[in-house]
Amino acid sequence: MYAMYLRKSRADDPHESIEETLRKHEKILFDLANKLNIKRSEIVQFKEVVSGENLKNRPEAQKMLKLVMENAFEGVLVVDSQRLARGDTLDQGTIIRAFSLNNTKIITPGKTINPGDEIDQDYFEFDLFMGRREYKMINKRMQRGRNISVQEGNYVGSIAPYGYKKTKIGKCHTLKINEDEIDCFNKMKELALNGLGCTSISNELNRLGFKPRKSKLWTTNAVRDILLNKTNLGLIKWNTRKSVKLYKNDEIIKSRPRNEEAEYYPGKHPAIITQVEYDAIVENIKNRARPVKKDKKLQNPLAGVVYCGKCGKAMIRRSYNNGYRDGLICTNTHCNNVSSVLEVVEKRVLESLEDTLKEYRQFIDNYHNDKTKTNNDSLIIKTEKEINKIDSQINKACEMLEVGAYSVELFKERKTLLDNQKKALIDKIEALKKEDTDFKLQNYINAVPILENAIKLYWNSSVEEKNKLLKQIVKRCDYLKSERGKRNGKGVYNFKLNIYLKI
Repeated sequence: MYAMYLRKSRADDPHESIEETLRKHEKILFDLANKLNIKRSEIVQFKEVVSGENLKNRPEAQKMLKLVMENAFEGVLVVDSQRLARGDTLDQGTIIRAFSLNNTKIITPGKTINPGDEIDQDYFEFDLFMGRREYKMINKRMQRGRNISVQEGNYVGSIAPYGYKKTKIGKCHTLKINEDEIDCFNKMKELALNGLGCTSISNELNRLGFKPRKSKLWTTNAVRDILLNKTNLGLIKWNTRKSVKLYKNDEIIKSRPRNEEAEYYPGKHPAIITQVEYDAIVENIKNRARPVKKDKKLQNPLAGVVYCGKCGKAMIRRSYNNGYRDGLICTNTHCNNVSSVLEVVEKRVLESLEDTLKEYRQFIDNYHNDKTKTNNDSLIIKTEKEINKIDSQINKACEMLEVGAYSVELFKERKTLLDNQKKALIDKIEALKKEDTDFKLQNYINAVPILENAIKLYWNSSVEEKNKLLKQIVKRCDYLKSERGKRNGKGVYNFKLNIYLKI
């Protein structure tokens, strides 16, 4: 068996689509295979339709390398050995090790590289090194060209800011006013200059029927980002989000934090806000922002525990300056779930845990007198075997796709069917375990001391400790309240709380 790896590179014609480039390379490699008397039926294709500097961003390359290391292929057909890796030295080492393990050949139109041959191996390592150097140079030239274009006032972004649309002057891109969005922007600007906050502006825009570009409703963050965008001043920004590499969870990840040293250049596009208006809006937003406490501590024991039963958002603590007790509210401004007093919800959670503890104890005490015991061990084992059988079928389907026996459409259809069957069996096991009295008994025996300890310590603990105790036991609580009532009347207790436990 042989593999064929296809990936578009920056060295290819930029005016060609990925599909056109891959189709051209596929023809070149099949012609090469014919010359080498390699049958098409012996070739497994791996097409990379995503660009990626690193191996972790290229799933097809990872899949192929795994099979290379398992000695599944005699060789890999590729238009250029540099297509295999342009990542860092770690990626290059992974590639070299994979091919050297079983002396898998790298077959290109210009040369067949045998990793078992010392000279070929040196050539391969040098070729990958030069590919990496070339990638860096190409990237540097591209960034330099984009920077020069920005300094000339051209717009190099892929998506136009709200209120604008992209247009071309000669060969260069710039912006022009979007007539479909400018009325909404002007209304947004007018409300901001009248002293309204971003939340009030978003609510007013929704009331007036203005629609955002993609989502259904305006949000506070969307309004703030649009109003604070300096492109509206007729400027072009550069390097506003600099790429930074961080080492986290045993891998290198890229983040793009806001750059305080961003550059701005006069653009060719018209301004839709004056500097005086922009400064006034910035000052208004700044004055409304709450200062962040340096010694900020958790003040909500239900943080990350209670969620809105209507929209699913996390409920948060709201403090009041008029003598009212702290409230628990939904963060979604478009949700009509009614808020409650925080300590009332907190007490309900603890009461529910106390009821659960009583239920568990009662079950344990009465277990030996229960004549309706259920044991589902054999059914659970049988169902687990069925799941293992489906896992084998999924693996087989993957193999059939890799060797070309399954089309992508047939594979997706087959895998969806198997995934659904597997999920149904997993749900069946969970149901059987819940019915199994022996399983339930052991679960309850393990849970009782945890519940006892949490309930005993809770009211004498700090807010942080309370939160940890709850998260040890509770997966989540779904809160729902539809009727408003006086904060000190009976209505304060008229809410539903569905609690899902971990134990």
